Amino acid sequence: MSGNVWEMTKDWYGDYSTEPQVNPTGPETPSTPNARRCRGGGYWSANNTASSCTVFTRGMWYDYNVFFDLGFRLVLVLE
Repeated sequence: MSGNVWEMTKDWYGDYSTEPQVNPTGPETPSTPNARRCRGGGYWSANNTASSCTVFTRGMWYDYNVFFDLGFRLVLVLE
């Protein structure tokens, strides 16, 4: 999926903790109103380079914006 679309997350935009962690989340409250953390990246965004397609690339979009390269991932937990 790398390089396909940016993935909108439920995390608010802000600094991550400096402590080592697995699947880090953003702050509990947004530092910028309505700003969400996006992950992944797509070639047609940012500066159109391979570095914008990596899974560790992070960005920010407002939760009311719509872009052709911004999506979300559906997860089904089987019990």
